[in-house]
Formats: sequence, structure tokens, C-alpha cells
Amino acid sequence: MISFLHKCTVAPKSGAVSCKRMVSTCADDTDFISTHGTAHRFIVNYKETKNLSNSECITSPTFRSDGYKWSICCYPKGSHKDDDNNNIGLFLELLSDYINLHVSFTLAIMDKSGSEPLQKNFNEKFGGVGSNFGLHCFIRRTTLEQGYLTKDGNFRILCFIKVLGQDFDGVPQVPIGGLKEDINKLWESGEMTDVNFDVEGEIISAHRVILSARSCVFKAELFGNMAEAKSECIRIDDMNPEVFRALLHFMYNDSLDNERETHHATIVMTQHILAAADRYEIEDLIVRCEKYLTKNLSVSTVMDVLMFAERHYLVKLKEACLEFASRQDNFIDIAFTDGYIEMAHLFGKI
Repeated sequence: MISFLHKCTVAPKSGAVSCKRMVSTCADDTDFISTHGTAHRFIVNYKETKNLSNSECITSPTFRSDGYKWSICCYPKGSHKDDDNNNIGLFLELLSDYINLHVSFTLAIMDKSGSEPLQKNFNEKFGGVGSNFGLHCFIRRTTLEQGYLTKDGNFRILCFIKVLGQDFDGVPQVPIGGLKEDINKLWESGEMTDVNFDVEGEIISAHRVILSARSCVFKAELFGNMAEAKSECIRIDDMNPEVFRALLHFMYNDSLDNERETHHATIVMTQHILAAADRYEIEDLIVRCEKYLTKNLSVSTVMDVLMFAERHYLVKLKEACLEFASRQDNFIDIAFTDGYIEMAHLFGKI
């Protein structure tokens, strides 16, 4: 790959960003092999980005590299609200629940011919789920339009990743693995399970001791005087299998696994997981879900999240929604959403 770094008038700066997210408008997450190793490809429909506002992000489908989950984040009009709409930002985001992960990676945009990409190399330490690095100004929109769009109006992003290791507060780096990974493998393999759950007709197996260690509600059900303690198959009502599996995933892995087709679907799924966490009194999962929903509030979802927080007595989440909705640059747009109209009807305002 030929190295070609575009000089931008806005000083490029690597580091974490916080943003509104959107689903990719056109994506191809197929991996292919080059002389640099496995490249993860993300194709963006440029025409469909022109109606986006500053700081709105298009994300690639989740992909795996070196055993970790990643996503490419593209900001077609800059990653800050005060950008001049002519900078395209590009970042790599870690989606796995690991901290201090030392990573060498390259982000690139292919030119029309596919022979002379614009690329930038990074060597960064990712701090955990949601941490990201890249450039706020990877390329100017005018430059992209002149030399990097294909005939069908797309531009192609490539990412090469190499994980160098994980730091443990000064302790020498060691291969990733251990108790959490072994427990997860035990669940995924289905070995030695001793309890089954019937969730909408789907049978999901687990280990009583793991569930009891993670939830006092499960402990009472599985080892107490309740009828479930003697049952080999327990029926779970008012919950779909996908949510229950996500709940178990957290109980075995201590991490969320929200891989959905759209950002809005992820928000909705997180609400369902949060309701399940509240039902089984898994406090750390409740906190994790609240944090995710707060971080990813948007004009299109804030009213739904607010009503959800009201129903489940989630004070901090409710306050975050009200603060977001009260911002002058958000309120007018929110007032025209279906969620706002529904809430207004609910409270008898109109």
C-alpha cells in the first residue's frame, strides 16, 4: 500500500469523541487479504451523508480482529458541532470489554483507481468499551469528491488492525485469557449445564451456581424454597429469547454484546436488557445500561428513553433525558418527533 497522508487545514488530533450515531447507509464488512494482513472494508454511500448534521456518525457493522470486536466510525460532516461541514472524521472504536489494549492500526480511504489510498497509521492504547482513536479531519469533503468517489457515488474505507498486547498497571503484558474467558466457553459449549429456561418456546441452558452468584433473585429461585428450585426447566414470561441470552451473556462475561442492525434498535434492545436487569436485580448491569443510554441519547430516541426511565423509576436516566431535551439546539427538533407527540398525549398536554 502506498503511503499518502493528506494535509488538512484543521489540525488533526487523535483521541476519543462522543457523538450522535447512525446506521451505515451502505456497508460491506467483508474482509480481504492484502500484504498488510486482513483488511476490514466499510463502504459508505456519499450521497446519503449530505443531509446529516455535524457530529452525526455513520458506523460500520461490528467486526472481529485479533479476537476483539471493533467498529469504524465515519463523521461525514465533522465530529464536532462547530465544524465547518467540510471535514470528514474517521475513527476506530473498540467494542470489547478490555482496558489498556495497545493497538497498532491503519485507517485508509481508497482513491478512484484503488491504487493510491489516503492513509494514516496509529499506535494507541484503548481504554475500554467505546474508546476510539482517529482523526477529526481525515480528509476534506472537496478532496474526497474530486479523487476518492467511485462511479456509483461511494467511498471505500479500509482498516488494518494489530493488537500488540494488554497492559495491567505496570505488570508485564500477558496473553489475553483467564477466568472470564473460561467461564464463557463453559456456557457457549453447553457443558455441565444443570438448568433449562423455556423462553417463548426456546430452551436456553445455563449453570445454577453462576446465575446464583450473579443475581440474588436467581439464587432465591434456584436454591431457595420456590418451585423453580426443583424444576429442570423454568418458564420465563414477558421476555424474548434474545433479551434473555443478552442477560446471560452479561452474567457470564460481565460485558454487553449489543450487535444490532441499527443504532435505534440497539437503544431499544438496551432498554429491554435494562428492564431484565432490574427484574433480576443485577446492579452492575443496570448501571452499564443506564450509562449506555445516557451516552447515546439522540433527538429521535430521547423521548422513548425518557418514558422508559419514568416507567422504571430510573432517576438518573430521567434527569439525563430532560437535560438533553432542554438544550436549545435539541428541543425544536424533538418537538416534531413521534415520541414527543406520544408523550404529550399521554400527559394530556394536547
